Amino acid sequence: MKRAVAAAAALAVVIAPLVASEYWVTFATSVAIGALAVVGLSLVVGHAGLLDLGHAAYFGLGAYVTVIWARDGHRPVVVGALLGVVAAGIAGLAVGLVVSRLSGLAVALATLAVALLAQSLAGGLEVTGRNLGTTGPTRLLWGSEPVTPVEIYLGVVVLLAAATGAVWRLRRSRVGRALALVRGAPDAASASGVAIVALRVQVFVVGAAVSGLAGAAFAVSLRFVDPMSIGLPRSIEFLTIGIVGGAASPLGPAMGATFVRALPEVFAPVAEYESLLAGVAFLVVLRWFGGGLAAAVERRLAPNPVLPPEAEPVHGPPAAPGERVWAAARRDDAPTDPTALLSASDIVVDFGGIRALDGVSIEVARAEMHGLIGPNGSGKSTLLDVITGFAVPDHGDVVWQGASLAGRPPHHRARLGLARTFQHGGSAPQLTIRGNVMVGAHAWTRAGLLRAVGPTPREERSVAERTDEVIDLLGLGPFAHLRPERVPAGARRLAEVGRCLAARPQLIVLDEPVAGLDDEETNRLMVALTGLRHDGVAVLLVEHDLELVAAACDTVTVLDAGSVVDVDGSAAR
Repeated sequence: MKRAVAAAAALAVVIAPLVASEYWVTFATSVAIGALAVVGLSLVVGHAGLLDLGHAAYFGLGAYVTVIWARDGHRPVVVGALLGVVAAGIAGLAVGLVVSRLSGLAVALATLAVALLAQSLAGGLEVTGRNLGTTGPTRLLWGSEPVTPVEIYLGVVVLLAAATGAVWRLRRSRVGRALALVRGAPDAASASGVAIVALRVQVFVVGAAVSGLAGAAFAVSLRFVDPMSIGLPRSIEFLTIGIVGGAASPLGPAMGATFVRALPEVFAPVAEYESLLAGVAFLVVLRWFGGGLAAAVERRLAPNPVLPPEAEPVHGPPAAPGERVWAAARRDDAPTDPTALLSASDIVVDFGGIRALDGVSIEVARAEMHGLIGPNGSGKSTLLDVITGFAVPDHGDVVWQGASLAGRPPHHRARLGLARTFQHGGSAPQLTIRGNVMVGAHAWTRAGLLRAVGPTPREERSVAERTDEVIDLLGLGPFAHLRPERVPAGARRLAEVGRCLAARPQLIVLDEPVAGLDDEETNRLMVALTGLRHDGVAVLLVEHDLELVAAACDTVTVLDAGSVVDVDGSAAR
């Protein structure tokens, strides 16, 4: 049924302009061009989570380069369009290198400055025709015959369809999952091996290039560009289209552009009230279509599954009340390896005159379960931050398999085999539980942004197999296709640990992993963790349940007031 509806809609999009007047063909072309520009914006806003108020600058750059190249009537427009795309991509790279290290309102202000600068330059340069703008190009592609409005429309629709399909694949790829986690929990993304700044820069470049392509199509269609075509009002229009349609949805740009561009036509008979009615229409969409029109359609066509009342998660070996089934089988036949996997020596961390860590040293051996305990404020989480790269010590060093980790950011450490969870959790709300677990494989996979939109790489199958193993191991099967907000807190915590397991780590750093878990879930988790020792995987466990730590850990380090007060190497023996 869904395929039939999609096929009918595609057929209507192609056939309608063949029987419509030139006015409606031009109107449909403007809708498609706006949607194509917002596809580029949606990568930045909807996927990378950066509020870009200057995206029309890349649109205008593509348009101006195309016009200037081909306005003499002798140069092929296609070459000018390609040059416009390249110029927009280079501009996106320059802006992305700056704003990708920013967040929130700082990104909005920086990109707002880009929009104002672009409009000012376009209005002040001779080559752009200053404030009057510039005309051209003729509609020549490679030959001598100009293209018709219908041909322009069909060409833009093909480009829009290709871009929409690419975004659709991107959302289901390694990069798409990483971007979702970056938006929902940046620290968890870094700890999963995601190079956030580099990924955002890549998205900025591709998004700018796509918008530059839309600008080239705009130039070919109208044969006129002026500063108002690329300034702040155009950026606001693109952002409005993205919000109304749903910037995170592949179909959002097309639906948003249709809605926004159609409002003046719908309200033409009452033009004096157009602004008022348009404002009401926007409020209705924002109030009753959360996430945009496309998100509402997606929910309608593919509703989020609901856990059946009779579907109970499988939690492994049955246990009598209070029995910890993992304790009896935790280490007896597990290999022992005294080789140091990680060591932190003489770590000192000061926060504004307060010494959080004062000469702390700790060593974790291969295949060891190492406990880290202490009262609140003793420095446990700070030590984990230093080990995993989220905090820089004022003194001391962290050594991984004999090599210093000084200067290595969290995502580099994750790729070495160092996985981590956080005390307050972290997940991507747009992804299912299965998708959140899959992000952990980012550390050992390599498919980039361009490969993500192509054929499914072989490594995706490996990721799926590893994810299914982890989900089965942790008993998350009944929740696998639900989003985090629809599952119990315990299942979310298990999914965060599952993300670490999917990373194929050598050391897992767990910050209070059993918080919120019931006895059955704790049993399942601990069976999984102690079983890792057979593969040589070490665990550094921070936990307030002292009975659990004593039963599970080979070694326990005790912190108090930022110092090591005891190291028990005979725990649970």
